[in-house]
Amino acid sequence: MSKDNSPVGNTCSHIDNVLSKIEEYQGYMDSYIDDLKGLLEDLRSENAALREWGNNVFEDNNNIKEIEELESKIDELERGNNRYEGEIDRLGHIVNELEDKISEMEYIEVLE
Repeated sequence: MSKDNSPVGNTCSHIDNVLSKIEEYQGYMDSYIDDLKGLLEDLRSENAALREWGNNVFEDNNNIKEIEELESKIDELERGNNRYEGEIDRLGHIVNELEDKISEMEYIEVLE
């Protein structure tokens, strides 16, 4: 065999060292990757819970708006009812006056 005149020495031992380090860290990396996967799954679950909470808040807000609209309608109806009650009272007085007049007329007829 001829003499090796290359400017770089034998690299096999360096390659073996790198491969050894890769194998050494591979166990760490597998564990680290599994931890990251677990964290992502936790995040997925928390995101689902947050989405559900947001949907509930949105639904509650819509219910609150609907309740406010119904309360406003009730107030409007109560105001109308109050107007009608006043009108009923006024008409009741008129009926009483008319009944009194009818009674007077009947009394006058009896006297004649």
